[in-house]
Amino acid sequence: MISTAIFVLATVWTLSGILALIFVTRRRASPPPILAARPAVTILKPLCGLDASLHANLRTFFEQSYAAFEIVFGVEDANDPALRVVEDLRAEYPQVTCRVVRHEGGSASNPKVRNLLAEDFVLGKMFQHGGHRVVLSRTVIENVTGTESLAECFQRHRRWATLRWRVKPATFVLEPLTSPVVLSALAFACDAPLGLFVPWAFGLSIARDLVGWVLLRGPRSLWIPIVVGPIREALALAAWCVAPWKRRVAWRGNRMKLGAGTILFRTPA
Repeated sequence: MISTAIFVLATVWTLSGILALIFVTRRRASPPPILAARPAVTILKPLCGLDASLHANLRTFFEQSYAAFEIVFGVEDANDPALRVVEDLRAEYPQVTCRVVRHEGGSASNPKVRNLLAEDFVLGKMFQHGGHRVVLSRTVIENVTGTESLAECFQRHRRWATLRWRVKPATFVLEPLTSPVVLSALAFACDAPLGLFVPWAFGLSIARDLVGWVLLRGPRSLWIPIVVGPIREALALAAWCVAPWKRRVAWRGNRMKLGAGTILFRTPA
């Protein structure tokens, strides 16, 4: 009975996620509502070093079709190599209002946090506490990470998991229940037939990853989610296991202690 409930829970949860992704991507494809008047906006973009595909990423800031906007880039070092990319784009798009703010930094440890922005959760809370309404964008953002080793990928997942543990510990504890593979292990512990639940769990996971890949990237290179999906699942589970016991994270050579609300404090290297 328990194993059947687990089977139903994992299936419904995974299919709900697939349907939600289909809904979001279709909604993204529909034209946005036309507003009578669109207010001018300022885009704050912190910079620190040359990220993967930085030029292509920053180009999208300049090419957006919004009527009235300005871009403010923040740096600490006047010799930051990212500024060369900004200057090239400013010359290529002279019609876009753009300026660079250079400052000496503040108490935050993360260079990008010091440059105009805070960690996502803190940033959202700042607007909320200021009396503003925080809403989700209808646009699915592509995360460009570049080439990284398996160890670097794990450290990234562990950093994210540590942040989630600090923000919502009760929800974080339940995260493994969103994995069909983890739920199949629980079902097996409840005397469910191994030959039934293991193929079902991996099939459900592959279907989830394939649908997500096709909706967000198209039908090319379908072998990638099939091969990489199980590896990502294992890394995420390992990161979930160690995250509650970690109080420090590393980012770009900076070691930081994680405080309440994901506030960071510099620690000795």
